[in-house]
Amino acid sequence: MKNTFTIAIVLIASIIYSQECDPFTASKEVVHGKLKHTILVGEDGILNPLHIKTGIGPEGDIDTRTYAPLVYSSNLWIGGLDPSANIKLAAGEYDMQDWTPGPLDIEGQTNSTQCSDWNRIWTVTIEDILAARDIFQNGDPCDQLPESILSWPARNNPNLPFLIQDQGYANFWDENANGMYDPCEGDLPIVIVPGCEGFNSLENLIRYIPSEFSFYVMNDNGAAHQVSNATAIQMEVHVTTFTLKAQEAEGIVFFKHKLINKAFEDIRNMYFGQWLDYDLGCSENDKLGSDENRQMLYAYNDSTEEGCGENSLGGQNISAGFTFLRGPRAPLIYAEGSNGQDTLIHPPLGSGDFDTLVDLRASNAMIPNDCIDASQPQNCNPQTSSDFYNLMRTRNFDGSFALDNNAISTSFMFTGNPADPNEWSLCTDQSIPETTGVLSMGNLLLQPGATNEIVSAIYYTDDVDNDCPDDASIKYKDCLAQSLYENCLYQKTAPPSPDIQVVYSDVGVDIDISNIPTNYRELETRANPDDIETKYYNFEGIKIYQVASKNFDMDELDNPELSVLVYQGDLVNDISDISNFKSDFEGGTQNWIEETKVTGANEGIATELSLDYDFIRDQPIDQVNELYYVALSYAYNNYQEFDPMGIVGNDGSIFASGQQYPYMESNCGLGVEESVISVSNTISPYESGLYDYIYSDNTINIFDVEDDLSLQLISIDGMLLDQWNVQKGNDFISENLGEQVASGLYLLHVTSDGNALSGSHKLVVVR
Repeated sequence: MKNTFTIAIVLIASIIYSQECDPFTASKEVVHGKLKHTILVGEDGILNPLHIKTGIGPEGDIDTRTYAPLVYSSNLWIGGLDPSANIKLAAGEYDMQDWTPGPLDIEGQTNSTQCSDWNRIWTVTIEDILAARDIFQNGDPCDQLPESILSWPARNNPNLPFLIQDQGYANFWDENANGMYDPCEGDLPIVIVPGCEGFNSLENLIRYIPSEFSFYVMNDNGAAHQVSNATAIQMEVHVTTFTLKAQEAEGIVFFKHKLINKAFEDIRNMYFGQWLDYDLGCSENDKLGSDENRQMLYAYNDSTEEGCGENSLGGQNISAGFTFLRGPRAPLIYAEGSNGQDTLIHPPLGSGDFDTLVDLRASNAMIPNDCIDASQPQNCNPQTSSDFYNLMRTRNFDGSFALDNNAISTSFMFTGNPADPNEWSLCTDQSIPETTGVLSMGNLLLQPGATNEIVSAIYYTDDVDNDCPDDASIKYKDCLAQSLYENCLYQKTAPPSPDIQVVYSDVGVDIDISNIPTNYRELETRANPDDIETKYYNFEGIKIYQVASKNFDMDELDNPELSVLVYQGDLVNDISDISNFKSDFEGGTQNWIEETKVTGANEGIATELSLDYDFIRDQPIDQVNELYYVALSYAYNNYQEFDPMGIVGNDGSIFASGQQYPYMESNCGLGVEESVISVSNTISPYESGLYDYIYSDNTINIFDVEDDLSLQLISIDGMLLDQWNVQKGNDFISENLGEQVASGLYLLHVTSDGNALSGSHKLVVVR
C-alpha cells in the first residue's frame, strides 16, 4: 500500500505541476503624484514595493526624484480547503512567490512557453485612449494607433497569437459588439469595476476610464510552491492596477483582482488576503493597526528616525492604509432555520448549487507581534501551509486564537485609536510590533469555474501630527477611496492645455498661444441639474510657467524655486480670485484650509506675448541658456459656496457641504515646450506686401493696405491693451501711444483676415 500511495502522489504532482515555469521578471513603475508604485519585480527583486517622494534634484527633473519606502513589499495570499480538508494555498513574500505568469487552460494547467509569453505587464494611459479615439474618428490608418492599444491582451486580439482563443482577459470597449477585441475596428482598453457595467457609448465611458492602468495575469500552478509549501489551488488571477487624476484621488492606488477557480473541485473555507510589509521610511519605528468597519489595515510611524539613510522621511509623520472596497461574492442557498424562517447557508460540497451571491467583507486582520519573545505563541515568519492559513484567520501557528488586550479572542488586532490612551493600539500595548500584517476576507466557498472580483486600494496621508496620531486623517483618506469606487471611478475631464510655441527673439522670447479650449464644459454631478449657471465647470483661463528642466516633474509646478508663473490670463467676467479647500487634521479634528489657486486679472487672454526676463536664473534672457515653459488651462464651478459646517448627522457629526474644488486645472497631456530659434518659412502679412508700416514718435502708421487687417496692441506680459480694424484700401494712424501706456516694450500683432497670415512688430514706447 505504501508503494501504491507513493506512485499516486507522483502522478498527482505531475498533473498539478505539468511543467515548471520561471517566476516573474516583469516590472513596471507607475508614478502618481508623490507615489511611485512598482508593479511586480522591484529593486533587488523585492515584489510590489511602494515609495513616496521625499525630494528632487536642483533642476526639478523627474528622473532626479528621491524616494523613501511606504510599503517594502506586498503580495496576495489565497488559501482554503479541498473536500478532504487538505490545505490548498498560494502566497508570496519579499522576493519569492508561489505565483507564476499567465493563465491556466480549461484543465487548470499551464506550461513554460505560456508562462514566458505572459511574463509582462500591459499599461495604457488616458492619453493613449484619446489619441486612438481621434484616429478612429479621423479615419486614419490602424497602424497609427499607440502600441498599448494594438497589443492590449483582450479576447482574441489578432496581434497577440499566444492568447488562448475565446478566453476573456483584460476589459475592453467592444465597438461593434462582436465579443472580440480588434483595435482596428475601434475597440479600446478600459477598466470595469463590479457594478459599473452598461455604458451605452464610448463618450460616456471615457469619464470613467482611469488616467493610467496596468494589467497582468498570474496563476499558482506553474511551479512548486516554494513559499507556502502548499498544494496548488489551480487559481488564475487577473490583476489590474490603476490611478485617477481626480483631485480627491491624490495619493491613492487602486487594484482589481479577478479570481478564477480552474480546479475541478470545490474550495471551502477559502480566504483572500493581502499581505503587506509596511516600511514608513525607517522600518524600526512603525506601528500597525486595523479597523473592522472600514476593512482597513494601516501603519503609522514615529518621527524619530536614525540610521536608515536615504530611506528616511526626514522626521515626518505619515500614515499609510490598505482597504477592501469590494469583496468576493459567496454562493449560498436557502434552508429552513430552527425558528421556521429561511436562512442562508453554504451549499453542499460538489453540488454546484446556489440561490444567491452575498458580498463578503474583510473578516480578519492579523498583525504579528512579539516575534522575538519566545514565550509568546509563534505568529511570525510562516513556513508551512498551515502557518499561512492560520494567519489569514487571525490565529497563531498552533491554531490558537489571537487575543485582544482583555485576553479575549479577536479577528481584528489593535483596533483602537492610537491617540486614545484608553484604547487598544500599539501605542498603548506593551508588545513589540512587527511591520507586517495581513488583511483577509473569508469564509468563502469557491466552486469549480467560479469567478470573483475584489477591488481594493492603498493610500497615504501626511496629514498626521504626532507619533501616536488620531486615526481620523487615515479614515478620511479611506472615505475618499470608497467614494471614488462607489461613483464608478468617475473623474472630471479637466480642460486640455493650450498649445504654445516659444521662439527666441532679439530681446527675449515670443510665445504664441493657440488652441485655447474656450468651449470646454464639464458636468458637475453634485450641482442642481435645473440650475444652468452652476451645472457645469466652464473654461476660465490659462497659466504659463517657466520651469527649470525639459523633463520637468509637474508635481513641482507650485515650487517657486523650480517654477515661476510668467503669465495668467482669464475671461472678462465676474470671476477673478479662485480658491479650493484642503482638509487638515489637528488633534483629530478636521479643519479646512483655503488655498488660493489663481488671482485672476479679469482682462482677457492673450494669443501672443513676449518675455525678456529669465525668471529661473533671475537675469535677462540670454539665448545661450535653454528655456522651458509649461502651459495649462483651468476651469471654474461653484455650484454652492463651501461650508465646513454644512451638514449635521443624526449622531451630531458635522460634514462639509458645497463645492470643495471650484478650481480645476489641466491634468492630462501636460508637456514642456522648449525655446527654439525660429526656422519657420511662414511669412507675415507685412513681409507679403499686404501693407506698408512706419512706427515713429510713439505713433503707428499703416498704409497701402491690400487686405482687411486686425490690429492688437499687446503688453510684454500678454495683456490686450487696444485693438483696431483696418479695411482694404484705407490707412490707419494711431494716437500717440505715450499718452496711453507706460514706457516699455509692446507688440503690435497684425492678422490678415483674407489671407490668414499673421505677424508682429515690436514697439518701444518712450514717454
